[in-house]
Amino acid sequence: MQICLATDAWSPQINGVVTTLSRTAATLTAWGHRVLLLTPERFRTVPCPTYPEIRLSLATTVAVSRLLADFAPDAVHIATEGPLGWTTRAACRRLQLDFTTSYHTRFREYLRLRLPVPLALSYAVVRRFHRPARRTMATAGIRLGRPGGGGKEPARLSRSGSAGREVGDRRRAGPGGTASGLP
Repeated sequence: MQICLATDAWSPQINGVVTTLSRTAATLTAWGHRVLLLTPERFRTVPCPTYPEIRLSLATTVAVSRLLADFAPDAVHIATEGPLGWTTRAACRRLQLDFTTSYHTRFREYLRLRLPVPLALSYAVVRRFHRPARRTMATAGIRLGRPGGGGKEPARLSRSGSAGREVGDRRRAGPGGTASGLP
């Protein structure tokens, strides 16, 4: 299976998202899957205005669409709502590729601490980001209240990076019958 993982959070950052996705990619590769990592390392970046240690990708939808078309993924998972997440989301929609998303942090509240953005606006942006996803996954500690809208409940994602219930194509299972198509 060909699996694309897209994330704005990547090394040299050290956090739960980076650790989870690194382990997920390594496990998928060990199981024999091909993994395309769309990370800021692949693109030109700029420092985040309020947190310069974080690099924000300047990837274009055309560039990401080209990478996705060349890779021809069976599954695309977008892990973050940053610039690369939005660009990958747009590329998937352009190419009519299904994708999943995940919600790892309290991004809305974090954004509010750094910028004078009303919580209602950031909630709306997060809902808009996740709405077209085939499924949105979240850690048990995060209470989203259906970020994807349309009555979709988020699937639980454990800290080890495995889905708490099977997600994706149920015919494609990895060792032990676990879903291998998605992180």
